[in-house]
Amino acid sequence: MNSPKQESIQLAEEIAEKIAKIKIEAETFFNFDADYKNSNSVDRDFMQNLKDKADLSDEYINSYIHG
Repeated sequence: MNSPKQESIQLAEEIAEKIAKIKIEAETFFNFDADYKNSNSVDRDFMQNLKDKADLSDEYINSYIHG
């Protein structure tokens, strides 16, 4: 197998640096009615927690999924 050329390595490093500098910013937006009649209370609670930016840890998710 041929080793990559120095130019290829340098280009890959430059691209990796550019990618590392990318910052993705987004705002959370939920447009839902917490009293929506076609969902169950667990769904409403989960959506409300998302809207409130609650800490949805692995423990919380497991509890939500498995009861």
